[in-house]
Amino acid sequence: MEVKWNSECLTVFFMQQHLSLLNKHVNTVKDVPAREFISAFAQHLKQASKFKIPDWSKTVKTACFHELGPLSDDWLYARAASICYQLYMRQKVGVKGLRKHYGGKADRGVKREHTRMAAGKNIRYCLEQLMQAGIVGETKYQSEEGSTITMGKSLTKKGVMDMDRIAVAQFGKKKGGK
Repeated sequence: MEVKWNSECLTVFFMQQHLSLLNKHVNTVKDVPAREFISAFAQHLKQASKFKIPDWSKTVKTACFHELGPLSDDWLYARAASICYQLYMRQKVGVKGLRKHYGGKADRGVKREHTRMAAGKNIRYCLEQLMQAGIVGETKYQSEEGSTITMGKSLTKKGVMDMDRIAVAQFGKKKGGK
């Protein structure tokens, strides 16, 4: 049995082989501590000016069980960077899953604590802004009948590349600092 190789197959094969040789020690977001990466990615979002901070962000609370809102004026950049980090780690997530992640326990005085979810408006706004920037996209499932179901949000290729690029820069700083 003879295998036919056309020029496109050979080109793709050699490119993949070349890339695998170059990327033996690829650093990704998973190689950098979460706190360092989130602060670096928040700075990237702030400098890129693709993400707009609304007026209501100065007065809103992040959850019903908090007494005060965030003290920093740039907290929405950090929340958006954290959402991107969660999307990178979990692959696809919906708003409800993110509300659970950012939720906590409500102090009810002398009664037992109850778990509460975080505010959804902040998360939805961050996801909308990240979608407009091209970092996040919708994950859809198409059934055999032709109907589509939205499965949640996930990172686009551009978003993954941006995050990995910033992670490599952070990893280089960390490695050079030692």
